[in-house]
Amino acid sequence: MTLKPAIGSNVIEFEQVDSTNDYAMQLANEGNAEHGTTIIAQFQTKGKGQQGRIWQANKEKNLLLSVILDTSQKDIQSQFILNAAFCSALAHLLMEDYEIGDVSIKWPNDLYVRKKKVAGILIENVIRGQQWQYSIVGIGLNVNQINFPPEMMASSIKNEMGNEIDISNVRKKLFIQINKAYKQYVSNELDLIAEYNSLLHGYNSKISFIKEGKTYTGQLHGAQQNGLLCIDDEQYRHGEIKLLL
Repeated sequence: MTLKPAIGSNVIEFEQVDSTNDYAMQLANEGNAEHGTTIIAQFQTKGKGQQGRIWQANKEKNLLLSVILDTSQKDIQSQFILNAAFCSALAHLLMEDYEIGDVSIKWPNDLYVRKKKVAGILIENVIRGQQWQYSIVGIGLNVNQINFPPEMMASSIKNEMGNEIDISNVRKKLFIQINKAYKQYVSNELDLIAEYNSLLHGYNSKISFIKEGKTYTGQLHGAQQNGLLCIDDEQYRHGEIKLLL
C-alpha cells in the first residue's frame, strides 16, 4: 500500500480567499488534489458554515483551513465517522494542548467550551458514480478573537486562557492531532464513535431539543455510525431537530 502524505505536509496559504473549502473543492474537481493538502487563509470573504450559513471570523485572529482527503479506498458509509475523527482531534487539541476544561461536541460537528462555540467543521464530498473520491474537511477555530456578536454565543482559546495565542503553534498542534485521529479512522472506526459519544454534549442524560417548532425533552443515547442521533426511542438526521444547550 502506498503511504499517503501526512495531513499538513503540503500547505497552500492565502491572506484572503472566498472560501478555503471552495478552493479545495476546485482543486479536487480539476484533478489537482493531493491527499493531505491543506488550504489556509487569514480571512475568508465567504466562509462556509453548516446548512448554508456564513462562518464569521475576524481577519488574522483565527485558524481557518480546509484539508483534502483521498477517500477513494474508504466506504462512503463511513462519512460520519470521518467527522467524528476530526471532532475528536479538535477536542483533544483544546483539552490536552491548551488544558481547557468543559469541552464538548454539539452534535453533529461543533466544539463548545462552557456552552460557547469555539470551533466548527464542515465536510463536503466529491462523489463520482458510487465512488467516494475526495472529502474536503473545513475547520474554523476561534483563536485570538475576543469579541463576538451576542447571538453567536462564541468563545476562543484566548478568551478561555486569558492570553494571546501563537496561531502558528496552534496550527502545528492541530496537524498532530488530526493526523493521529485520521490514522485511527483508517484503522479502528468503532473506537472513534465511542470516543465521539463520550465527548458529546448531553450524552446519557436528559436534553431539550426543538422539533417542528415545539420543544421536547428526552434521553440522549448518542450518535450512530451513520450519524443519526438517538434520543429516547427515536433517531434524527441533522437538520431535523435543534439541540438546546
